[in-house]
Parts: sequence; structure tokens; C-alpha cells
Amino acid sequence: NVSVVYNNKMYIFGGYNALYGRHYNDIYEYDPHVNSWSLVVPIGEAPCTRRRQACVLVKDRLFLFGGTSPVSQNFHDDQSPDDRLIDHSDMYVLDLKPTLKTLCFIAIRKYKLTDSSLPQHVRVEYSNMFTSNKPALTRPSNSAG
Repeated sequence: NVSVVYNNKMYIFGGYNALYGRHYNDIYEYDPHVNSWSLVVPIGEAPCTRRRQACVLVKDRLFLFGGTSPVSQNFHDDQSPDDRLIDHSDMYVLDLKPTLKTLCFIAIRKYKLTDSSLPQHVRVEYSNMFTSNKPALTRPSNSAG
């Protein structure tokens, strides 16, 4: 798992429990002033379960990048544990202090409102906020021509 500190609270994301062979994708907040843990329930698509990810805090945003996850639960006994994992090159952002604009964008999406009356540059920003950042996979051409 990975942890960061923000506003005197610690945030821990995901990880792997080797005792149970289980990966996680939850995020918890620890407040040392009251000695209390709470589950953070973010809005939007959550990352899949993973370990070995990188997290960095920039101002009020937590950026999570990469990591590894199990390929499937159907393993062969002759496979090494690392052959059973897939590497990720995706990124997720947890906005710990969303702006009013961000909250409006979330409401537009949640209530399926039209963005047609928004200025073009705001529509682009809105679109970028909800566009998948997962790289497209392409297959190289095997033709000799």
C-alpha cells in the first residue's frame, strides 16, 4: 500500500495482503488527533485492485500511477508469482479539495445534463475530466510491405 499525509491526516491506498493473497483498491483516512480510521468513498471510477503503485500529493490532489494486479485467479502451479501479475500504466486523481467548477462538472455528469451551453474551453476541460487516461493498445503490423 501507499500512504501520503494531507492536512494532518494520513491516506492509505490499496495494497496486498500476502497472508490471504488478496489485492485491495480502497482508500482509508487516518486522523491521529482522534485515533480514528474512516473509509474514503470517492466519486467516479475507482482504480482496480493493485499493489506496487506510486502516489504523489501535489497541492490538494493525490495522483496514483501504475501498479500491478493479478491477471486472473486461474494460475498454474508452475508459474512464478510475478508471472501472475499485470502491470498498469494508468493514472487516477483524487481531488481532496475540489473546486466549485469540479463539483459542477460532477453534477453535470451525475444528472446527465447537457454541456452545450458551456463555452468551448470549458466543454473541453469537462470532457478531459471524464476521458479515460488509459493508453490505447495497438498491435504492430506484421506485414512485410
